[in-house]
Amino acid sequence: TVRGPDVMLFDATRRVEELSRRFTQEIPKLVVEVLSPSDQIGKVHRRISQYLKRGVSLVWLVDCEVQSVTVFRAGKELYTVEGEDELTGEDVLPALRIKVADCFRLPGQ
Repeated sequence: TVRGPDVMLFDATRRVEELSRRFTQEIPKLVVEVLSPSDQIGKVHRRISQYLKRGVSLVWLVDCEVQSVTVFRAGKELYTVEGEDELTGEDVLPALRIKVADCFRLPGQ
C-alpha cells in the first residue's frame, strides 16, 4: 500500500534537484495529516497506525475545524494540543516549538 500523507519531514538535507517525483522508500521523521471534512476518523487512525508500524517516529493529526493537533507516537498515549498550548517536535525535532493557535493564523495576523 502506498501512503501519501499531507506533509512528510525527512532527516536528510537535499537540494530540490535531487528530490524524486515518485514516492520514497525512506521513513520520514514526522508525518502530518490534515483532517478533511470527508475523512472517516477510523480510517485516518488506521492510516496513522500504519505509519507508526512502518517506523515513523511522530505523527500529527491536524483538525482545522476545532483548531487542534493530536500527537501520535508508537507505544505512547496520544494527546491533543490546542489554542495557546505548545506543539513540540519532542525528541524527534527538539528545536521545534510553536503555539497551536499560530498554526491556524493567516500571515500577518
